Amino acid sequence: MSNAVCRLSLLAAVLAPVAGCGDGLKRQGVSGTVSYKGKAIVKGTVTFAPTQPGGATQVTAAIEDGQFSIPQDKGLVPGKYVLRFEAIDKVLYGAAVPGEPAPPPKDLGQAKLPAKYGVDSKYEVEVTSGRENVFDVKLD
Repeated sequence: MSNAVCRLSLLAAVLAPVAGCGDGLKRQGVSGTVSYKGKAIVKGTVTFAPTQPGGATQVTAAIEDGQFSIPQDKGLVPGKYVLRFEAIDKVLYGAAVPGEPAPPPKDLGQAKLPAKYGVDSKYEVEVTSGRENVFDVKLD
């Protein structure tokens, strides 16, 4: 191999990790809090659904003790999103034991949310690049 080819190969090997394998969508991390009627949602989900067709995809995050977070590497493309919320009212704890009845679900002390916050949600936010994307949501 010629000296020039060796140098180009070495340069390409050094620059490949710098270029990265990202999808080029400039994803943004998002975080925030969600409460319903003044109380933090104990367990649930928040889904960011894009309002415009294109490069953005729907992303769902868990809500735990009123907080959610989506890291940048799994984040959202800048743009407008409709937020859809779900609050889980009961959770199964413990593994089922063969031959015994399943443990009863634990009541989390929160009501399921009305459809106006779920499938019928109109709650919109805009994710932008170059700033922190923190959304504190108070559902009534």
